[in-house]
Amino acid sequence: MVEKSKLEQSETQRQLRHSHQTLLHQYTVTACFADYIEAHNHFQRGGPALRVMAAW
Repeated sequence: MVEKSKLEQSETQRQLRHSHQTLLHQYTVTACFADYIEAHNHFQRGGPALRVMAAW
């Protein structure tokens, strides 16, 4: 009985950790994309966008 609940607990923790990593990945991609758009708009206005583009 105790072993089963331990197993369920570790499974829950694994799922939480996985969903956290997925959220983190989505946030990173979104943030990079936002930087890209910002750099693109800045470049369109004639500003130096090389620094942000180099991060890509």
